[in-house]
Amino acid sequence: MSKNKLPKILVTSITIGFVLFIFYNSMFPGPESSKQSQFVLGIIDKLSMYTGINISITEHIVRKLGHFTEYFIF
Repeated sequence: MSKNKLPKILVTSITIGFVLFIFYNSMFPGPESSKQSQFVLGIIDKLSMYTGINISITEHIVRKLGHFTEYFIF
């Protein structure tokens, strides 16, 4: 394998892996996805209490930020 092909293979592999990750996450039904969002919301609440920063965030915002973050990285 030549030195020039390695970066292309690496980037392609990471891209395919991330597409599979997005596809995997989209397969969860609503109630399961809601549980995941509640878990993340709990972490955000604990971090806000630990840092003393008062953050008012809803599950809807967590879900939208999750979608935005996945597709931004992609």
